[in-house]
Amino acid sequence: MRNFTLVLCLATGIFGDWGAASARRTAYGSESTSAGVFLFAQDDGGTPQEASRIAAVGQGEFRIRACAEEGHSVLTHAVSRVDLICGNDDAKAHDVILHIDLSDDGRRTNADESAFGGMSTRDFIFIQPPGQPWRQIDGAVSGWVCTVRFSAPPGETKVGLSPWYTYADYLRFIQSLPEHPHFRKTRLGVSDGSREHWELVITDPDVPPESKRTIFWHAREHAYETFSSYAIEGLVTYLLSDAAAEVRRRYQIVLHPMTNVDGVAQGYEYRSGYDYPQPRGTATGKLSFDAIDRLRPQFAVTWHNWVAPRDVDCLFYTDSEDGKASRRAWDLFVERFPSPRGVGHRWESETNPLAKNWFGRTLRERNLHEYAMKRYGTQIW
Repeated sequence: MRNFTLVLCLATGIFGDWGAASARRTAYGSESTSAGVFLFAQDDGGTPQEASRIAAVGQGEFRIRACAEEGHSVLTHAVSRVDLICGNDDAKAHDVILHIDLSDDGRRTNADESAFGGMSTRDFIFIQPPGQPWRQIDGAVSGWVCTVRFSAPPGETKVGLSPWYTYADYLRFIQSLPEHPHFRKTRLGVSDGSREHWELVITDPDVPPESKRTIFWHAREHAYETFSSYAIEGLVTYLLSDAAAEVRRRYQIVLHPMTNVDGVAQGYEYRSGYDYPQPRGTATGKLSFDAIDRLRPQFAVTWHNWVAPRDVDCLFYTDSEDGKASRRAWDLFVERFPSPRGVGHRWESETNPLAKNWFGRTLRERNLHEYAMKRYGTQIW
């Protein structure tokens, strides 16, 4: 998966039926039609939703003006979320050309001014034709526009800057989790949009709680980062396996698989719907901070994935020895983790591992992880 930076990427497909496409696309936001092919944003996480942002400009050819659905964005790099359906109600496949403008109507300023702009490497999308897995489609970049071409078979083809993982996918995952003596799930509450916020706990109940340490582990703080959701599914499978029996004896692992449920479902790109502009200003933000106060975890793990730079992986960690920052935890991690160089990547801080050590950082209480570290001495990963 050469185009996405770590943390832990696993892509599989989760798909719906072609069904009543005409009725559904009328009910949703954006739609544009050309030569029997149409584009629209579905209700669950679709973006861009405004009809004028999708325009047919030729035979099977469309221009898409991507945006932050939440309005104001603190991000300066190219827009990182487009979730559209490309429908084909003909009996044969049609070639489709998409020109995707990622400038957010000129509001983004970091094209390639730093590695974290990376617009020149945003030359790809992902598609999922009916009944098939997600696959990457490579294209070309000119300025802020990524142009790609693919063949759309009859039915609905999902299109995204990342493989989708929607709020509905999250609910299906929660509902599919098996009974296990070392597992329990709890619906902590609902978001401002009445969406479910679930907590999963995995641990061996036969081991006294006082002899175990607690790990708080979550994903999808940032709504566009879908690979972290796929990674959570793989994590749960592992933690409930026989291979993780010793882990369950030593730790209580508490998972919040989708922190920003409203942002994911509303097509947002980043933090709005969760902790922006006020950390506890939403129901989900409050549930997350309350979990830290309740658990006082020894460790907090948060999973993200970048779109750019696509050949760089990043590990933040917390470790010290004798009151000074130490790279010991870094060395132990990279000894055990497969080298990213096997897939053409590198660790961003491999020449200076201490650069990503949280020990000694000036801490605030607006950020969940800094709050945990400041209040309870939590080690951040």
